Amino acid sequence: MSDMILAGNIIAAAWTISLILTYQHANHKGWIRGHEDTKSITFKVLENKKRKIEEQARKKE
Repeated sequence: MSDMILAGNIIAAAWTISLILTYQHANHKGWIRGHEDTKSITFKVLENKKRKIEEQARKKE
């Protein structure tokens, strides 16, 4: 009986560890994707600001 309990505990521990590792991997991939999105949006905002400054400079001339 105790052998079956020990085996069940080992299986449960392995399952829990696999869930934790899967969650961390998915979280890391999500962080990378979010970081890329943030860089893309920041680039677009900076390009828009640059364009507006150039338009204002042209209007002043």
